[in-house]
Amino acid sequence: MPKNRNSGTIAGRTYEDRSEEDNRNEQEMSDRLERRLQAMDPITVEIDSRTRHRRERVTVDFVDRDQAEVNTEGGSYRVNIGVGTCTCPDYMHRQGRCRHIEAVDVAREQARQGIMPGSREDIETFNGQVLSEQQRAETAAELRNAARARTDDDFFYTEHPDVFESDMARLQGEPVPYSYENVLNGSDITFGIELEFVHGDSDAIAAELYQMGICGNDSMSGYHGRRVPGKWALERDGSVTSGSRGGELISPILTDTPETWRTIEKVCDVAKRHGAQVNFQTGGHVHIGASEALDGKKQRWRRFFKMGAGFEQVYKRISGGEQGVFRGGHYAASSEDLNRTGIVMRLPGEGGTSDFFSRISRRLGQKYRMINFTPLGSKKTVEFRGFNGTLTPGVIQANVKFAAGMVLSAERSRLRSTESLISTDSDKKRANIINAYEENNQRSNEAIMRTLDVVFFRKEDKQHVLSVIAKNSWSRH
Repeated sequence: MPKNRNSGTIAGRTYEDRSEEDNRNEQEMSDRLERRLQAMDPITVEIDSRTRHRRERVTVDFVDRDQAEVNTEGGSYRVNIGVGTCTCPDYMHRQGRCRHIEAVDVAREQARQGIMPGSREDIETFNGQVLSEQQRAETAAELRNAARARTDDDFFYTEHPDVFESDMARLQGEPVPYSYENVLNGSDITFGIELEFVHGDSDAIAAELYQMGICGNDSMSGYHGRRVPGKWALERDGSVTSGSRGGELISPILTDTPETWRTIEKVCDVAKRHGAQVNFQTGGHVHIGASEALDGKKQRWRRFFKMGAGFEQVYKRISGGEQGVFRGGHYAASSEDLNRTGIVMRLPGEGGTSDFFSRISRRLGQKYRMINFTPLGSKKTVEFRGFNGTLTPGVIQANVKFAAGMVLSAERSRLRSTESLISTDSDKKRANIINAYEENNQRSNEAIMRTLDVVFFRKEDKQHVLSVIAKNSWSRH
């Protein structure tokens, strides 16, 4: 399906039209990060050494906001961060991205995320130092400043079926839109994507993405190989890889930023340029962070399970991708039975997030299901495996919207208010639709309207996903 490259707007506001306040906030956060980097001791990271054929530990010392000193076994080199140059012989000869520039990018990402040397976990220690409470407060404030308010336009297709019919007919012939700003309606929920493909030259794809600073390695890695924090990976996958062709593009942890969506667009463009294709063998998996929205709250999980059981037929229709119909099969089997079990299963007491996730993962953890609960135990994510493989950014974005919307609606759609969340009339309408899950799992326009009304709070998001649904057929499975 074609994509609309000119739809990077929300309510007529483009990324370039950001307010002066937006720009000031972004500059302030950038300045804070630069000051923090310069105040730190040298950061130790691991990078690939092509000459030594192994991983090498190097140190990165940030001299100022534009320059860093990279110390390796073979010598010390100066990286100009602003223009992307290095004084090493490799860069001087090839005039291309070298491993020292890569090391600087990795160190900056580790510092930004609070990932410190000697660990690939989110541990707030750095060469024996502990990040100060002031730094933690600054990080939390930066995240709060970046957050945007959720919009609920109170529009329901179920109350305007004539509008639904008109939109459905119109969107069937229009490109799937693609936006860059506020895609997830003010949410800072985390997500990750995995894009399987066939036929493409995997080493060439990885090499070009590496030169662009996107991929952590310059060739295809082994299955579940070592990954560079904050970078994409291209890994071998036995179900789609043949020799050096075909593989799986795996994102780092992502959030809803213009950079995220522009990077996804670049990844798809590079992959297709080197021959990557999708077919009924390939899947497009979406992981959604569940620790904040679902937490250790029984009723949130009950609502999620009810949506999983009630919206599966519509989920299948959304999943058709370029093939136009859900692929089904062993790697994306129905999860309706697991969700029905979740509705009635005994859950731990309120507040025990780890207990919740561990129990759900053990009881419902079957990897090759449309909704995979296995990662809850280790990664605290829910994986949506039903989507067909796609390299169309607009379809990928629709898939992320749907998966994130399921989790976020489970948090918000309630009949009663709590101390932290006020239940609006629209929230109550959605809760009532969720509770009628036995009626929802149908192959009908009514089921599509009910699903979209629950999962999305903005008409524009309903229309985005409807533009995918309109081009697909109901599943044969």
